[in-house]
Amino acid sequence: MREAYAGPAGMRPRIFIFRDTHLFRLKLSNLLEGSGFEVQRCSPAADIEEALANLRGEADLLIMPVDASDPATFRALEITSRHPKTHRVPVLGLTTLSREGLDIARLRILRVIGLIDKRWIPEQIVARVHQAVSPHTEERRYSRAAVFMPVDIRTEKFRSTEYALDLSVGGMRLTCSENLPTNTDLSVSFEIERNEKIWVDASARVMHCGRSRSGSVPYEIGIFFYPLPGEVAEAIEQYVECLLETQDTF
Repeated sequence: MREAYAGPAGMRPRIFIFRDTHLFRLKLSNLLEGSGFEVQRCSPAADIEEALANLRGEADLLIMPVDASDPATFRALEITSRHPKTHRVPVLGLTTLSREGLDIARLRILRVIGLIDKRWIPEQIVARVHQAVSPHTEERRYSRAAVFMPVDIRTEKFRSTEYALDLSVGGMRLTCSENLPTNTDLSVSFEIERNEKIWVDASARVMHCGRSRSGSVPYEIGIFFYPLPGEVAEAIEQYVECLLETQDTF
């Protein structure tokens, strides 16, 4: 299991956004704040030196624009890679471009671990941010990785296909179109792929249900699995560890 680590912001990862931007009908900063992150932003007119000078405390992740046609974005990345507050902090690059024209090798040297496409739906963006910070800010019993995969859920009165937002051997967090009360028993089915595809059928119980903070789906639920067969639990654990160890997210 991965060693638990509490980041500077503890259980609420701190994200620093340089050049906040609108995504659909809301700002990136508002999307991430609504998803449970602590967000720091800077004035739109601030340059990178001024923004870093005003950075309060340490950050778990930087989100910065990356544009192959704008050398200023690379200069800003070079400054953050040398600055004492951020030289060890991973970066997600914000772009609407494909990989074509981007110097991926140079981005990696500048601590960029992945890209966010501004055309993605909010769930994809939140999942990518969770994936970027989870190895550094987790403090849970089980290793947990961000995912975005379909899950069939069934109760006595409700049946639907929803999407998992994170997964561990102990449970998962999902979108949900219905308000399922705490302690509701349900069955879930989903597919994972390690060395081979494995179909998981599990019994579970709702730990909590609340309004989705992203606003794009009605509800989010957290569930825990009842005891899983040993080979299934091992497969999920290996799958999660593989996701957490994958640093190349371009």
